[in-house]
Amino acid sequence: MNFTLKIWRQEGPQDEGRMETYPVTGISDEMSFL
Repeated sequence: MNFTLKIWRQEGPQDEGRMETYPVTGISDEMSFL
């Protein structure tokens, strides 16, 4: 399986945030994500 994760990144409370995209490949169907 392959996933594309979109994660909110922000350096600090006063900094502008942004969504970053992370492709994740080779995921086994026996793995779990929280």
